Amino acid sequence: LWSNLHGGFLMGVLAIATYAAVVGTQDLLAGRGIRRGLVIGTIALLGLAASFANPIATEAWRAIIVSFRDPLTSRVMADWRPLISRLVHEPATSLIGLYFWYSAALIGGTAILFAIVPFADDLPLAGIAALMSLAALSATRNISFAAIALAPPLARRLSMLEARSSSEPEKQTTPRGLANEAVALVIGVAIAVSTGLFSPRMPDSLSSPAGAVTFMKSHGLHGNILNDFTWGHYLIWHTAPDSKVFIDGRFDLVYPLEVIAEYTRFQFGRPESAALLTKYPHDYVLVQPSTPAFDLITHRSHWKLVYRDAHAALFARADSAVAKIAGVPVEGKARADYFP
Repeated sequence: LWSNLHGGFLMGVLAIATYAAVVGTQDLLAGRGIRRGLVIGTIALLGLAASFANPIATEAWRAIIVSFRDPLTSRVMADWRPLISRLVHEPATSLIGLYFWYSAALIGGTAILFAIVPFADDLPLAGIAALMSLAALSATRNISFAAIALAPPLARRLSMLEARSSSEPEKQTTPRGLANEAVALVIGVAIAVSTGLFSPRMPDSLSSPAGAVTFMKSHGLHGNILNDFTWGHYLIWHTAPDSKVFIDGRFDLVYPLEVIAEYTRFQFGRPESAALLTKYPHDYVLVQPSTPAFDLITHRSHWKLVYRDAHAALFARADSAVAKIAGVPVEGKARADYFP
């Protein structure tokens, strides 16, 4: 099922394959043969084969290959950046910075414990933890996988160290009641209710140009929009087919690399990126305030700010009828958007 839902299924296949390789090697060295490793390895191969059980299998694999080969992905996509890079650029005092430092400490702490207690009858799980840790170090989008995979070997070694420091022998695990599960269930339901998980409408986790889109619709504005990357899908949903976006979250699957490179230079406010404003027939530019792109276009006399709020700034060509609307630039009030 996973093989046909998301490109990240490769992590699942690699995890099962890693488990099979370690188990097979252990059994072979112990003289038990490799049957168990082959059976588990077959499951991995079947999971890989299952990725072709849909009508867009070739496109799905092309997407995976393109994403890995695109040199711009780790520059434009924050969650594709290496963990070390995020540690350097995110303030340690911020919530996201603390998240990355905690993740690094989790990976590093487990590695240290593994060096102290290398063998704990859990080498297959330790192999998966190592695989997921490498994935998290290469791209922060994999941190969740790493945290889940690290938990069992980390807990196992902590318990063994505790037993070593105690004069009493390590106790066998004894059956327990369902109190922990009951508490976890109550907390989970409480969090789900308080965050609106069961609500028919959920607030968007990302800021959206809802105010700017409302401004455009109220004045009958439509055309080609040089937009912020993260708003591409939103604009397609709310303004198509009358308006077209410059880029959206499909990224390198539908846009040429040279176009993505031009957008990246514009996003970071590079001086040479000003050519992007004249190379294509943009009618509007919609970016986030307090960004290099916003500063870049603000200093271009051919463009005029017509709408702005805390989330979005909309520019129109200075010689267009839009720029002559009475009262522009309009100072709007950013509002939360909801799905659906």
